[in-house]
Amino acid sequence: MAALLLTVAVLTRRSQNLRRYWEIPFAFFVFTVAGFAGDVSISPLQQWFIHDVLHETSSTNNPLASTILGTVLVQLFSTLSLVIPIILLTKASRIGSWT
Repeated sequence: MAALLLTVAVLTRRSQNLRRYWEIPFAFFVFTVAGFAGDVSISPLQQWFIHDVLHETSSTNNPLASTILGTVLVQLFSTLSLVIPIILLTKASRIGSWT
C-alpha cells in the first residue's frame, strides 16, 4: 500500500495538471509508513526498551512495565516511534524537487 501511495504521489507531482494535489497521496504514504513503523516497534523495540533500557518487567496489572514511570516512558517511546517517521518523511519531501 505504501509503495502504491508513493507512486501515486510521484506521478501526481510530475503531472502538470495534478501537481498541486501531490501532497495528498504523499500524506497518506507518510501515515502508512509511520503506522507500520509504530506496529513494528510495538513488539521488538518496545520489549527491548522495557527490558534493556528501563530494566523492568511487565506484570498482570500492567502489561507494559512494572512502575508508573516505566509505563509513561514506554508510551512516550511508542509515540516517538510514530512521530519521528512522520517528521523525517515530511522534511524529506521538502528537500528534493522530485521533478
